[in-house]
Amino acid sequence: MIGNEEHLGYDNTPDLEGDVMDAPICIDDLEQKMLSQEQVECPVFHHFGPGVYMREAIFPAGSIGLGHKHKHDHLCILLKGKLAILIDGEISIIEAPFTYTAKAGRKIWYALEDSSFMNILPTTETDVDKIEEIFVEKSDHFLNFEEEAKRLISSVNLEEHL
Repeated sequence: MIGNEEHLGYDNTPDLEGDVMDAPICIDDLEQKMLSQEQVECPVFHHFGPGVYMREAIFPAGSIGLGHKHKHDHLCILLKGKLAILIDGEISIIEAPFTYTAKAGRKIWYALEDSSFMNILPTTETDVDKIEEIFVEKSDHFLNFEEEAKRLISSVNLEEHL
């Protein structure tokens, strides 16, 4: 997934046997690996209310996701589905409906079922790009990936394919 979307995903069912899920996770290595894989479509929907922004993402079953680094604690709701998610340094299985306060930092998850997940952020801002500047930090790996994807898309002459 590319663009302003917060979530990266790729379709690769992990081996959950043994100590795989207990091994230390190097986020940079994981992100590089994920970005080298074929990306899965994870639609994102933006909802605005008085003093609140809600970002809803849809994760297909079998996808692995890694969010951008959040600068602040914030409310999260799993609206639908079931995820294996890293919360407070431990893998937890959460099932909708599930609400929790996420600490500043990054989320890593595996969608056990088709899922709908929402981040809730306190802001009156309605420009998604500005909201991202305020609340998240995008890694250099992701920014390079995003730039390369935009370059490839712009290099395609659509008229040749019509």
